[in-house]
Amino acid sequence: MRRCIFIVFFIIGLISVEILHAKLIDLYKKGVLPLTLDSSFGKTTQWEELFYDEKQGFNIAPDGSFFVNNAHRHSISKFSPEGKYLFTFSQKGEGAGDVYFPGPPLILDNRYLVVPEYQERMRISIFDFSGKFVKIVRTKHPPFNILPLRNNILVYTHNQPIPTPGPKLNKTEIYALDVISGKETLLMTVETPRDYVSAGKGFIISMDNLGALYMARTIHGNLLVGLSHRPVINMFSPEGKFIRSFNININHLKVTDEFREKARARRLASLDEIRNLTPEMKRKFRNNPDPPMGEYLPYYKSMTVDEEGNILLLKWTDCVDDQCPLIFSVYTSIGAYVCDFKIEKGIYDFSFDTNNKNILFTEKGIFGLFRIRDSEDITLKITKILIK
Repeated sequence: MRRCIFIVFFIIGLISVEILHAKLIDLYKKGVLPLTLDSSFGKTTQWEELFYDEKQGFNIAPDGSFFVNNAHRHSISKFSPEGKYLFTFSQKGEGAGDVYFPGPPLILDNRYLVVPEYQERMRISIFDFSGKFVKIVRTKHPPFNILPLRNNILVYTHNQPIPTPGPKLNKTEIYALDVISGKETLLMTVETPRDYVSAGKGFIISMDNLGALYMARTIHGNLLVGLSHRPVINMFSPEGKFIRSFNININHLKVTDEFREKARARRLASLDEIRNLTPEMKRKFRNNPDPPMGEYLPYYKSMTVDEEGNILLLKWTDCVDDQCPLIFSVYTSIGAYVCDFKIEKGIYDFSFDTNNKNILFTEKGIFGLFRIRDSEDITLKITKILIK
């Protein structure tokens, strides 16, 4: 039996949860979102001809259509809200309208399609929703974690190592970039850990108490910034002006001996499934299978905002296997705690990653990237999932 393997950033499939006229917040308050396949969605689309390398991310335009990047084919594909393939645009190159290893597309001000490229090229390509090229925007540094805000403003991060005899740290700079004028401004600087250790398939533990940096856009186009080891989220304007902060309602879980052993076993078991590891890297990990951990797990491992403005934090738990549910902590747009809810994966394998946006919570549906566990069909496809 052929088995499809889930890899962080190498995503198989696209799912959508039909909301059936309910508000998102009302769905969250139910506590559990079970998932069921809708086999009619995108049924006539020839997925195997469109996607082959498992390196896709996606985003949804205001009209419900969505765009998917084809990294190794250096292009972007557009689909209808029903999952019907429409067209593909762009190609490999350095000219106007060309892209080079494009990342997941982003939506800016409900009018621009923002396509990140290979970071060392220090450029971002802008298109409209018809695929027409608009312009190239240059950055001062290799841009990571690109995030659209409002009023033509994108933010991105740039890391610089901090020489220190203690924990290895980065000085993470957050820049604001006006895509029309090209003006670039340093908004703030945050200390973040330089090294992470993976226990396999996206299981990440940071090396110190600062944790990973996460950013998200509020419904009003402001910037949320949080560190996963700290129970506070800060909100800033696109110009970097502090607006407010709020505390999160998540318990700080202790790292137990049992958890360390599960993390060790998971890391060793997953090495052969990670395609981009060299034999030398695998030997290194096998010789040192115990990821360094602090006393506590991070509070959360991803942050996003749905189309109603609710802030969702994906909580860390002590579960490390493929069938662990996704548990979210929900807050209003100003940071008041609402509830927790979980997504039961069932037969589906999917993760949640802020950079790839492989789950998007919108008023038109809840979309995500997934694979079917233990399936003989390894074709990359867009699939619609219904809430029972």
